[in-house]
Amino acid sequence: MVATMVLGLACGPTGGGTSVPAGTEGGPCYGNGTCNDGLDCKSNLCVNFGPSETGGSIGTGGQTDTGGQVGTGGQVGTGGVPSTGGVVRYDGGVGTGGQAGTGGSSAACVPSCSGRACGPDPVCQKSCGTCAAGLNCSAGVCISPTPLKVNGDTCSASQECASGICATSKVGEQHCYGTGTANSVCGDTYDCYGGICVYKSLAATTMVCVPGITTCTTLNVTDECQNSTILFCRLIQSCGSSVSTNVPSVDKTDFNQCIANECAGSGTSMTTAQCLNVTNTITTYGVSDCP
Repeated sequence: MVATMVLGLACGPTGGGTSVPAGTEGGPCYGNGTCNDGLDCKSNLCVNFGPSETGGSIGTGGQTDTGGQVGTGGQVGTGGVPSTGGVVRYDGGVGTGGQAGTGGSSAACVPSCSGRACGPDPVCQKSCGTCAAGLNCSAGVCISPTPLKVNGDTCSASQECASGICATSKVGEQHCYGTGTANSVCGDTYDCYGGICVYKSLAATTMVCVPGITTCTTLNVTDECQNSTILFCRLIQSCGSSVSTNVPSVDKTDFNQCIANECAGSGTSMTTAQCLNVTNTITTYGVSDCP
């Protein structure tokens, strides 16, 4: 009797009544440890756990964005900063980028400071040097500050002169010279752009620029003959219409050209003694020698 009661507890329902078939919910598991579809065998009892509470399969979140293609950059401008190219995208788009830059030279820029003592060079814009205290840099040259120098002042560059002309004198000194041209009125030789400043005639009270005298220097005419030439052309200007018809007409009207012509003519053919004789004659008799 006791054995019968124990067997009934093991195989029947806990609450009494009709027994539950094997393999169904609440019933015993099949002999192979399984149950009907949708049920699980737990402790030899078929149970229904219902839908999974684990959230199902883990979502992958879609494909991982790789950022698209990285732009390779635009062309490198000469001397400029290389382009960094397209922006790396994280929204799945493709970077716009561009063609790989091919321009620009990797060679170092070579400054051009020839003839320049200061300021930036015109090629690389690198400094060619600085000026000493009290001097200013102008077009690559160190010059005295304003006011600019006047005609006759010593100079080392044209930028120092108010006239813009710094030239070498006959004795090798550098001075500021004016812009006076042939036959223009001058105060002294430093007012003339080349040549000398002399009286146009024997009775003149103003002087004029005579760049034609450089012809004498070029032809190696002696100083005595240069002086004789100047006096002879003064005499021609003084005599006016009464001057000899043998004198070229241009010599009568153009004092500067007269000196250049006479240096190229008699100045190269006369001896120093002859030139001195002409000079003495003109200075002694003056206009009285006019024809």
